[in-house]
Amino acid sequence: MALSVHKSGGRPSVEGTEALDRTVLDSATRAFLADGYAATSMERIARMVGCSKATIYRRHHSKEDLFRAVVRERCRHLFDAMQEASLSPADPLLALRQLMWRFLEFSLIPETVETYRVMIADGRRIPALLDSLADEIGRTFHDHITNLLARALHAGDTPAEARWLDQLAHGLTGLISGWAFRLALVGRQPFETAADKKQFFDTTWSAFAMMLQASRKNRDAGP
Repeated sequence: MALSVHKSGGRPSVEGTEALDRTVLDSATRAFLADGYAATSMERIARMVGCSKATIYRRHHSKEDLFRAVVRERCRHLFDAMQEASLSPADPLLALRQLMWRFLEFSLIPETVETYRVMIADGRRIPALLDSLADEIGRTFHDHITNLLARALHAGDTPAEARWLDQLAHGLTGLISGWAFRLALVGRQPFETAADKKQFFDTTWSAFAMMLQASRKNRDAGP
């Protein structure tokens, strides 16, 4: 059923417009996750919403633009986590720990897993779009981790240290979510209970924190 977005005088209401925006995004999400990027058409999404294609194109200029909006929405949990971490300037290590816990949770959300499956399946058809999303979302998240590590370790002043921090950030994300996310991608459940997930995180974070502590001691000791 088409949504009504007009007041009695004919002008769109704010509430109606926002509701239609939400419906377009929700319908596009369902279509992309069910059929993939290539097999989803703007015509189908318009039928799901109950509106014209022109209505969708006024909000999203192309199918790529709409898919980008879907991915951004799916990553809102991660963006919120980065924002919260940025509000903890006094203890960058604690902020990093909280961020990585949110990252593990984000990685295992069913919609996150399905979105990655779509990108893997259709990646060769839309390489420019995936590169753009990697720069916008992936690089932003990676840089946030790197900055927190630099503050925690008082490092990053030289090109060699910057490269080390970059590698360390990649290693941390793989340590925290790599194994669990790979299982989720192939349809397996990495953790039987929430307690199992928390125990896994505490174990992997403790190992990483011990390495950071040793690194800080070595830096404080000097040459």
